[in-house]
Amino acid sequence: TIKIMKERITGAEKVLGPNHAKLSESINFLANEYKEIGDYPSAEKNFNRALTIRKVANGSESPEVAQTECDLGEMYLAKGDKTEAEKHFKLVIDMPNLKPQAKIKTMQAYAKMYLKDGKQTEANALYTQINDIMAGKVTAKPEEKAVEKAVEKTVEKAAEKPAEKPAEKTKEETNGSQK
Repeated sequence: TIKIMKERITGAEKVLGPNHAKLSESINFLANEYKEIGDYPSAEKNFNRALTIRKVANGSESPEVAQTECDLGEMYLAKGDKTEAEKHFKLVIDMPNLKPQAKIKTMQAYAKMYLKDGKQTEANALYTQINDIMAGKVTAKPEEKAVEKAVEKTVEKAAEKPAEKPAEKTKEETNGSQK
């Protein structure tokens, strides 16, 4: 598949030029193929090339740019670089003009990263936001607000004291509740 994609890209470059918008999809596909076989340097090089073309052709907050940023994040995650992965996931999630539906794939990848790190609360918050987007109930910055709420709940639970036994009711309270 890689050999065929490289030949197609080379042929298209001769006709369209090296930075034509139509090339970005094939280059992004090629980068994903490299990612799948663990050739991260080739994947990164091609993702960055696709990203550059897509930003020029479609704008920096387009669905195409979001797709490549997410793919880059997934590549870094596969490579074991969670810091870089998170950076790319946040870039997509923080795109204010990107439709929420276009953020779902990135939010799913981000949630999986949280799960791998044992951060169940943060992952669940993202999955809740994904469900809200799919149901049409959306906030301005889904990931940010969802994670903030999840962290607040975790802090509140940790601060709570163990439940005390309820005080025994007096004879008057018991008789009053029977009326």
